[in-house]
Amino acid sequence: MCNQMRPIVNGLKPAYQDKVDFSEPNFDDPANQAIIQKYHVPGHPTFIILDRNGQLVARIIGGSDRDTLKAALDKAAQ
Repeated sequence: MCNQMRPIVNGLKPAYQDKVDFSEPNFDDPANQAIIQKYHVPGHPTFIILDRNGQLVARIIGGSDRDTLKAALDKAAQ
């Protein structure tokens, strides 16, 4: 995760710790290529937000603001 987004994500994590699983796969690792292809990840940072059923709720490519990321997490946590 980029230095711009890390404080935003870390600031949101406590509010969602019981509702959302946060994962930060290393996209340089060949073992994660299936994830990159499945979710069409063009580069860093890209946020793929899934609901409890594994359905895509949001794909945020590039930097984002706190409110946009929070709205996507709220939707995933429903």
